[in-house]
Amino acid sequence: FRKIGDKSVLFDMAHTKRSIENLINSLKANFQGFDFIFLVSLMQGKDAGAILKFISGNAEKIVYTNSHKIRGIKAQDLANIVEGEVIEDLDLAYNSLFQELKKDQVLVVTGSHFLVSKILSKLS
Repeated sequence: FRKIGDKSVLFDMAHTKRSIENLINSLKANFQGFDFIFLVSLMQGKDAGAILKFISGNAEKIVYTNSHKIRGIKAQDLANIVEGEVIEDLDLAYNSLFQELKKDQVLVVTGSHFLVSKILSKLS
C-alpha cells in the first residue's frame, strides 16, 4: 500500500480466485467508505472468468492492460469476459488512473506479478 499525496494505491499480486477474494475482503475491511478502481492484467492459464467476475462485483471501475506480451492474456480478451476499459500500455493505464483518482477511491493494481513489478520499478 502506498499513500501518494492524498491518493491511495494498493499493489497486490493476487492472481487466483482465492487470492482475489482475500484481497477484496481485506479492501472492504481496511478501506470502508472507499470505492475501488482496479487495474488488472492476467497471465494465461488463470481462471480469468472467476477472477474478473469477483472483481467486477466489487469495483467502481476496471481497466485492463497488458503486462507480458507472450504469457499474458490480451487486455481486450479480458474485457470480452467482463466489461471494462482497455488501455493496452500499462504505463499509460497506471498514469491515467492515478491522475483521475479521487480521495475516496483506492487504485488497486493486481492480477499479475509482472504488472505490479513493472509499475513499482518505475515508482522507486
